[in-house]
Amino acid sequence: MWDVRRLPDGRLFYYRQGATENLAKLWTRASLDGEEKLLIDPSSRTAPDGGHFSLSLFVPSPDGRRIAYALAPSGSEQDVLYVLDVASGATLPDSITRLEAAY
Repeated sequence: MWDVRRLPDGRLFYYRQGATENLAKLWTRASLDGEEKLLIDPSSRTAPDGGHFSLSLFVPSPDGRRIAYALAPSGSEQDVLYVLDVASGATLPDSITRLEAAY
């Protein structure tokens, strides 16, 4: 577990990657002892070239209702930025392409 973000209400957002997993996933929980909820699993998506996606960044909104996150296709340095509605688990329809978050 790394890159833990704790909101004022105690809610946590973080990356976690199991020993047998190739890619980190984005998780949340309501408190330190709360139940984990998977938000983003990049291994469930396939890049246009048939490769993988990896999570390159995430930023929760101040109230924790939405998360901006970026996916990098097949090791590219150009990410695509999305916004996730945490309650529904739905990614909003708009995105921003050619984001270079690694710099």
